[in-house]
Amino acid sequence: GALARLLEAERDAYKVGAQGPDFLFYSRVWSGDPEHRKLALHVHQHRTRDTFEGFFTHALRLPADERTIALAFACGYAAHLCLDAEAHPWIMYWSGAITDRADPGTQRVAFGRHGLLESSVDVMLRQRRSADPAWLRRAGLLRMSRRQTAVVARMLTRVLGDVYGVAFPAAAGRASFRDMALIYSAMSDRRAPLTRLLTLLAPALDRAGVMTRTQVYPDEPLALVVDLATTRRRWFRPSRPDEPRTETFDEILALAVTETERCLAVVQGLLDGAGADEVADAIGDRDMLTGVPCDDPQPPTAFAPHLERLAG
Repeated sequence: GALARLLEAERDAYKVGAQGPDFLFYSRVWSGDPEHRKLALHVHQHRTRDTFEGFFTHALRLPADERTIALAFACGYAAHLCLDAEAHPWIMYWSGAITDRADPGTQRVAFGRHGLLESSVDVMLRQRRSADPAWLRRAGLLRMSRRQTAVVARMLTRVLGDVYGVAFPAAAGRASFRDMALIYSAMSDRRAPLTRLLTLLAPALDRAGVMTRTQVYPDEPLALVVDLATTRRRWFRPSRPDEPRTETFDEILALAVTETERCLAVVQGLLDGAGADEVADAIGDRDMLTGVPCDDPQPPTAFAPHLERLAG
């Protein structure tokens, strides 16, 4: 259909959009300012429905050639929501609370476990695709053209301002995408010359500690993570302690694919004349960390025993 052709034409914008609000983790990342991590977490957890309405409203007002870029990014963002809302509850159950309600000390330790778990899962999935440890870096997954970057950055300036009251200049958006691509390339291939150089020079030049905080991918996934991901066992979404789950990680990914297909079918309606508010309502207002509705009153309380087992 029309949406499939649009996404094929602007696949790079879709792939970067599929990183969701993660680009905010890389906003002024070299400054070491913790407020930017707080903003990234906030956008993951609050007003996702309003963000989509903002994206769609803005995109529909653009000239046709820019509209396709903006909509492709928004579709990728929807895919990110669908994956995060399914996978992050499982990841948090095994690694601990990283939400904005968590105790800062607990959150800091949980972020470390979270990175270990996610990087091992990424390596496990990469090995199914390619035996080349550098495949993720060489695939260039996070590269948009200058024109695509400019269109998306302007949209983010408008939407982050309207929805979250945040001043986020287009230049900040462009820099965030550049640094996200750089750091992701470095962390996904420990043998790359750039990664080795950055790691070597980090103590002297990296005052913000970016490379010491970055989870460089291991050569092999942690055996514990592979076991957790592939063995059927009971787990809980941290915000739903009375609802046991038993899906393996592959089954969680399948749920995310099904939900992504549903959301993209909803966005197709936008091209057929549906309103931005109607489409945003259908995508829903979901917390990307807990998988439950945004601002759900139940705090995350269900976590695996012996979280300390997950360590490098």
